[in-house]
Amino acid sequence: MNPFVKKAFSALLICTAFSSLQAKIGTWTDKASLSVSRSNHVAFSIADKGYICAGADAGSNILKDLWQYDPATNTWAQKADMPGAGRLDASGFAVGAYGYVGLGWHTGTRECFYSFNRYNPANNSWTAISDCPVKRYTAGGFAIGNLGYITCGLYPGGPRYKDLWSYNPATDTWTEKASLPSGALDRAFPCVVSNGSKAYLMGGYDGSTIANDFHEYDPVSDQWTSKATYPYGARSYATGFALGRYIVIGMGRSSRNQDEKDWHYYDPSNNTWYAAEDHPDSNTVGCASFAIGGKGYVCGGWSVRSGAVMGKVTEFSAPSLSIGEKPIASASALNAWFAAGSHTLHCAYIAGDFDIQICDMNGKQVYATEFRSAHSEQLALNLSHLNSGVYVAQIRHAGLYASLKLIVD
Repeated sequence: MNPFVKKAFSALLICTAFSSLQAKIGTWTDKASLSVSRSNHVAFSIADKGYICAGADAGSNILKDLWQYDPATNTWAQKADMPGAGRLDASGFAVGAYGYVGLGWHTGTRECFYSFNRYNPANNSWTAISDCPVKRYTAGGFAIGNLGYITCGLYPGGPRYKDLWSYNPATDTWTEKASLPSGALDRAFPCVVSNGSKAYLMGGYDGSTIANDFHEYDPVSDQWTSKATYPYGARSYATGFALGRYIVIGMGRSSRNQDEKDWHYYDPSNNTWYAAEDHPDSNTVGCASFAIGGKGYVCGGWSVRSGAVMGKVTEFSAPSLSIGEKPIASASALNAWFAAGSHTLHCAYIAGDFDIQICDMNGKQVYATEFRSAHSEQLALNLSHLNSGVYVAQIRHAGLYASLKLIVD
């Protein structure tokens, strides 16, 4: 087995056992509204803060302002404006301690942008980075590891895309990667979510067809793999976030030309979709979302029902998918523990399939492993590669789930 963990950490075990998930899980809670209502904006999260940027307000003004959300105080604070012209339908991602916002377009000037800017929350400043090689708007943005990615989108009056570009902050360069699978639509308005190790793309609109296909991107192999089709109807303009390994997606415009409020989550371990609780507001598109500390946040959008640009912010919490906020007294089902003095995470390795995912407090997966055995034994897991910080280890076997909070010194 693995050697002792080289860094000291303490562990608080929270274990929940169940044979099947509820028909709908999760709770939506209203949070502090946006200071400036908007739609078609972009969102990302860095450490324990969320950010929204750009978009269009209720007066159809094109924005470039940046706002920071602190879930600890439930407050929004305005930060430095993004340089250059305002834009809507921009794309963004966060890599390390920085946020990145670019692409998009301006409805007044009809300009479509190549440009990207990097935001540094440490000194509240923006810096221009290399332009994306292909200008577009309504593209999907995500990050895995030390790279950011842009995929799909469209050029005004021109083509839609299904290509993929990666951005390396260390070299300030863009590199073309594998496009969506052969036969997949070129599209705008896709929903793309990363769980930290892989990315998942659902839906979008090619100009005549709204899609419900679903694809997984693996940066190690640089390949897209088609997965279980989104079973709740075709969607464009959907939004989503990752809670641990789970991909949570909802809302958007359906093929019935109707704007939806339903939400669902995808489990990559069994390639299956499940129902989450509906959003409290129907007929809203153009939202932006981010995840912090195992919770998702949906911000703004445009309400077809009322004809209004929204400033509402809602929080999605599903403890059984993330950190396990509803503990039970007994932790004996999986019998995971930290042995004092050994600095090793132990767990009973029960015969059959067994997996562990470790996420940081931003919901980003930093480690994952799977086991299969014909007999039972003890697992001793070496976590010496983890940086100092707080993590959550999610342990799963045969319908049993345990969440282990790790404080690594």
